[in-house]
Amino acid sequence: MDYSIWKGMVWGLLLMLCWACSGPAPKPVNVLLVHEFNEEQNGYDEFHEAVLNGFRKKGYEPEFRMLYLNLEDQERNWTEKNLQHVKDTMDQSQWEPDIVLVEGDRSIEVMYNQNDSLTQNLIGKIPHICGGIIYPNWEMLNRYPKVVIIQDPTDVTKNIDLVRQLTGMNYMMAELDAYREDSLLRVQMERELRRAPYIYNLDFHVKELDENIRVTAHADSVLLMVGSIIHPELNGPEGTGVEAGRKMFTHLQEQAWNYPQLVLKKDLYGESIAQKSGQPRFTTRRELMTTGKYLAGYFASYATVGNDMAEAAVEFIEGKGALTATRTHTKQYFMDWKQMETLGMSYSKHKNQFVILNAPEQVVNPQQFYGKWIAGILVLLLLLMGATAVYARFNRKRLRGLEKALADERFFTNLALRGVKNHYISDKGQLFELLEQLSDSQAATREEILDSLEVDGTYRFRIQAAIESDKLQEWWQLRYAVAHTNKGELMVEGLLININETMAFEQEIRRTEVLEQESKEKEKFLWKIAHEIRTPLNAILGFSELLDNMYGNLTGEEQEQMKDAIRENQGVLEKIINDIVQYAHIVNQKQHYELKPVRVEQLVQNFYQHYKGWIEEKGLNFNLIKGRPTVTIQADEEKLNNALFQLLDNARKFSEDGEIQLGWQYMIEKDKVEIFVEDCGMGISKEKMPVLFSMFWKDNGFIPGTGIGLNIAKSNIEAMNGELLVSTEEGLGSRFILILPVIHA
Repeated sequence: MDYSIWKGMVWGLLLMLCWACSGPAPKPVNVLLVHEFNEEQNGYDEFHEAVLNGFRKKGYEPEFRMLYLNLEDQERNWTEKNLQHVKDTMDQSQWEPDIVLVEGDRSIEVMYNQNDSLTQNLIGKIPHICGGIIYPNWEMLNRYPKVVIIQDPTDVTKNIDLVRQLTGMNYMMAELDAYREDSLLRVQMERELRRAPYIYNLDFHVKELDENIRVTAHADSVLLMVGSIIHPELNGPEGTGVEAGRKMFTHLQEQAWNYPQLVLKKDLYGESIAQKSGQPRFTTRRELMTTGKYLAGYFASYATVGNDMAEAAVEFIEGKGALTATRTHTKQYFMDWKQMETLGMSYSKHKNQFVILNAPEQVVNPQQFYGKWIAGILVLLLLLMGATAVYARFNRKRLRGLEKALADERFFTNLALRGVKNHYISDKGQLFELLEQLSDSQAATREEILDSLEVDGTYRFRIQAAIESDKLQEWWQLRYAVAHTNKGELMVEGLLININETMAFEQEIRRTEVLEQESKEKEKFLWKIAHEIRTPLNAILGFSELLDNMYGNLTGEEQEQMKDAIRENQGVLEKIINDIVQYAHIVNQKQHYELKPVRVEQLVQNFYQHYKGWIEEKGLNFNLIKGRPTVTIQADEEKLNNALFQLLDNARKFSEDGEIQLGWQYMIEKDKVEIFVEDCGMGISKEKMPVLFSMFWKDNGFIPGTGIGLNIAKSNIEAMNGELLVSTEEGLGSRFILILPVIHA
């Protein structure tokens, strides 16, 4: 057979194989995606990717158009604007959807209640796949034949059980109003919570969650407190008035700090109340779980909803799906890594039950993560080795030119330096001889000079040596260049310049400046202390004299008020004197630190209990925010308490109303603990931050104090290997943070 025929047969066979392997071309399909919220909603990217992959797995290549209803926006005509935009886009591009995917209950409520021709055309003629639907409005949906519903019912009891499992608490709080979804949730919860171990408490027949009720009367039960902001009359049994309901909800809000929060739907009120809790927060809604503010929940993810909707759409396009059929999304347990990290929870302990969101690769797959790092380091080393080889070749050429330049320069330098009190160094022997003449205090400099001889370059040092015949120690400036020949020989050339008179002059100037500054600081210190002591002392003397002269003419209440004023000013005076003593010890380096293991939980709680009454007597709320309980640091407990008191005293001075927060938090990534004091005062401007910890600085001269408290606190913390930082915003208060390393047994 002719060779050309064989060649043609081979090529034909290869083309057939390529066609067979490539498979049929994907079929195009136009898809309109309708969303509840705006395009910035977390999770929509995951949803879009799942829809795209769902179509592609079935051999379709979708072209998307997006309609974001933005139902949280306050502008009422936002939906109409978006619908009109979609209509204009379709008219201009001659694009029509083959199928519409609608996500969320509120989307179908809005879409199917529009009366414009575009919406009616989309609903009446084009099939719809509606996913993530919690409570379908069947009365409305039955009017439209081309609608497939994939339900996503909220599983309240499983989420309640999840809260109990992870917190160990048998009580929690939620917020519901009386909108459609709220009302349907209340009906569902009334049905599901009327069985053990749950207590149906939407009528608030259990009014107080004190320790006795939780531990004894309802120890084996699970209690969910549900309150309403917009409709306070719901906060109690039928017939509860608005005022009584509002009082009940106010009580719940005050107790919110102690309750785990279960957010059942996405709205402003439920989320804002949840933020007040000092306990973990949970949610049944996927759109809230993506914010990173909630620990866990049981629901269907955006990926699940998107994949289910794509599969249903393909079945309908291919004539395999029934229009009236309903389905249900599969739910999973989810947990957020950032919240886990804050609470000190173990990834390995929970990874089998939960899909853990936002976990870094080094936690999820440490072998792969560190393998990438090692591979990257190896590649970098190879690149460095290559660059080193290129540089060495270039350096050899440069050295040859340098050898000639140095030889020429040596001749002219000798001529210029004759008769001057400077010395020329022409080789390494002279340099080594010079090093032998350095004073004993120059040992570190001698080592630096020897190290410099290993690397080509130019160097400059100030040295003290006896160079002249009188053997007096004088100051010199040593300047020299180092180079290595192709054969590895060391070449050194440089100058030794006498700077003894210059150094003496500089030292005299520095001594004068130091003495002048010390004089100013002492004068400032004495003036400051005299002023600060005079204020409480005058108050004590004045009230004492008034009591002495008018004792019989004063009422008992007036006498007690004056005595309180004397005691308060006595406390101010005592603090000033204590600060002065501690400041003197720090300045004179006589402060002694006895570092021992200290349990952070015990220290902070004792501190909180000791000063709670002192803070609250000014009309301020004093909150304790607890972190990981088993955290130990190495510290001087007395000095640490003093530093905390300086910060708390500062917070009390600058907070007129509101609350002060004290707490701690373990930072797992740094293996350190933060102990913080947060006030609600006036804050500190950016311009004043550089001088915040300076001695004697005060932001408000009318508030008593020496201005050395923050400086003392910073000195004590740094002496214990810690840091004192501040986070502040002008007008909104300040948070002072002590950061100390954690020790492990």
